[in-house]
Amino acid sequence: MPFFQPTIPELPETLNLANQVAVVTGATAGIGQELSLQLLRLGISHLIIGARNLQKGFQARLRLLSDSCVQEKNPRCQITVLELDLARFDSVKAFASEVIKASPRLDMLVLCAGINLAHFEETEDGNELCMQVNVLSNSLLSFIFLPILRSTTQQYYVPSASSQRATMTWVGSMGQALHSPSLGLAIDAETAILPYFSSPRYYSAIRRYPDTKLFVSLIVRELAQRLSPLKKEDGTGEESPVIVNCVCPGTVRTGADNNLPFWLRIPMNANRALRGRSVQEGARAVMWALRGRLHGEDNNPSGHYIANNTVQHLPPFADTVEGQSFGKRLFDEVLSLGRQVDDRIALSWRGLVTSDQDGSEN
Repeated sequence: MPFFQPTIPELPETLNLANQVAVVTGATAGIGQELSLQLLRLGISHLIIGARNLQKGFQARLRLLSDSCVQEKNPRCQITVLELDLARFDSVKAFASEVIKASPRLDMLVLCAGINLAHFEETEDGNELCMQVNVLSNSLLSFIFLPILRSTTQQYYVPSASSQRATMTWVGSMGQALHSPSLGLAIDAETAILPYFSSPRYYSAIRRYPDTKLFVSLIVRELAQRLSPLKKEDGTGEESPVIVNCVCPGTVRTGADNNLPFWLRIPMNANRALRGRSVQEGARAVMWALRGRLHGEDNNPSGHYIANNTVQHLPPFADTVEGQSFGKRLFDEVLSLGRQVDDRIALSWRGLVTSDQDGSEN
């Protein structure tokens, strides 16, 4: 990996998000807030922000609305702030319900919120905190919003250079390469994955964050593979109804490591200071995954991990037989948990996927 990161190019001048609706989590600071600003400057009509702290959410709303470019180019934009605490499933469910009430349309779901800790902490739902925030709650949101994303594509997508299918983008990390070694061997086919990662016995302060980011990539890949395709209007084939991808914004000069102990925080922040992208450029990397054209594609490919504006290979483990089996098992366990948490997932899954390996729905 080169020390200096390549420059993320500017977005196409023709990009216009008028009439579109986006949900952005983690939008009160850092990349999430800058991404929200870029969406508004590009003309998005309705931005829905998920904020753990409502006061910070409303402060972020005021900052976004006071931007001179937003006032000039998008004065009629609507910004809705809703409470979202990813450490609590009841908050995730309530947030999703409010979003669905607020808009029948959803063009973009951007899962920016995440945490990086170096100590074990259990949520009230019985999961390790980093695992629940980074993987389980974001999966729950993606499953609940899948029907509205699909219907948005069906109603509003017109194949052209200026139109794009509804998109679900997770913010991932190149740190996934540092995942726990031999995952497929450590957790055999008889061992449930989620209870394993909820146990303090198997917690690793160094490996937990990379593990969760690898899990994000595996879930994105599996979800994209299972979505039932839509017929192209020109009859030339089929395409995914929702673009599902995962993007690493690169090393960005944010305070993302401030919750780490000092012995980790000091070298991580030094790395960000020396080689980090600006927040503006990091957010632009996410925008390319959302609404850009990678590698000259007519429409962004689905199911991929993107970094430095390029589709990248996942860590080697992901493409082994063990890794592919692990990814399918992980997805099935997360989907099963989601169905237990929210009945809407069981209902919405019918007809949206080509295969459902846990057998609870056809």
